[in-house]
Amino acid sequence: MKTLLLVAGVGGSGKSTFALVLDRFGFKRAVTSTSRPMRPGEKDGRDYHFVEKSALMAKSTRGELVESAEVRGHLYGMDVQSLTALFAQSDTVYAIVDPQGVRSYQWRYSNDANIRVVTVFIDCPSVLQEERLKSRLGSNPTDERYEEVARSLVNAREVEPMWARMVNANVYCTICDDIRAFHHMLFDIHSVMCGRSDDFVNVATIEPVRWSPTAEMITAVIRELKAEQ
Repeated sequence: MKTLLLVAGVGGSGKSTFALVLDRFGFKRAVTSTSRPMRPGEKDGRDYHFVEKSALMAKSTRGELVESAEVRGHLYGMDVQSLTALFAQSDTVYAIVDPQGVRSYQWRYSNDANIRVVTVFIDCPSVLQEERLKSRLGSNPTDERYEEVARSLVNAREVEPMWARMVNANVYCTICDDIRAFHHMLFDIHSVMCGRSDDFVNVATIEPVRWSPTAEMITAVIRELKAEQ
């Protein structure tokens, strides 16, 4: 039995750090494809698969993407063939997704007898979340960095408090920031993978939606961040 581990969570909850732990335990990461240009420091195949927008649109039309979304004019999507190739290399594959992505994966593989979908949701108290997101500015932030952090903060304030209610999760954790939390999560994940529990410990009560902040919201938070510097 193959395992597809979905890692969802609010910004600043520790998803990226947990991903490093999963890498060390032999999980293969499913990398999203995108039509946006590569940014400095990014690597094709590690951060994203960088492809032409027309190619992604064609795959979406043919039903070859597990999920897809358009963000600021750029397409993002997970290629079914990429997942298949990863499962040929490893029995355990993980993907970092948002609530709508969780729903798409769970629906796509719900009747697949060869793949068990295990979902983790990581939450974070709002005060700590704001502190962590603001720390991403660094000591000498660029305009682009201000916009990225402002966008994350608007999401954290306006929509992410509802995310836990949008996700059916087998494992739920509040903050993933120390070795004990990682061990607890890995133990719970292993229990589900071994079939000892298929129950959702966190049950969705509202439909997942994608939401984007307005330019006015982002501008207001940028002013707030600059005033605090």
